[in-house]
Amino acid sequence: MKTTILMLMLATAGFAEVAAKVPFPFEAAGVKLPGGAYALREVSGTNGVSWVLRNQATMQSVMVIRLAQGDASKEAQGAIRFRCTDAGRCALTEFWRPGEPRNVLNTPQWVKEQGSDRLVALGR
Repeated sequence: MKTTILMLMLATAGFAEVAAKVPFPFEAAGVKLPGGAYALREVSGTNGVSWVLRNQATMQSVMVIRLAQGDASKEAQGAIRFRCTDAGRCALTEFWRPGEPRNVLNTPQWVKEQGSDRLVALGR
């Protein structure tokens, strides 16, 4: 049932899909994902805006929920931001498309550990 609803939402979403090649494993919405090529698609619903992140090779998908919007990006290219601990554990924290507000995502508590941000450019 959950898969059917998700597929229906994907089929009716009228938004452009963007892609990114993530060169490392990461977590999004509590799901561990391998590095690889991903597609990101906006899904609007009654509870606001969510995004579906889909691995292009395995077709595994996860829905991430936007908690807030940040300032509009002034960068020419969109990007995905990951927060990575010193031990190499990474989580998806936000992303943006060129000239659009940043989408701040729900992230796990461990993201607040000392570490660094890694950016991956978005493509089409």
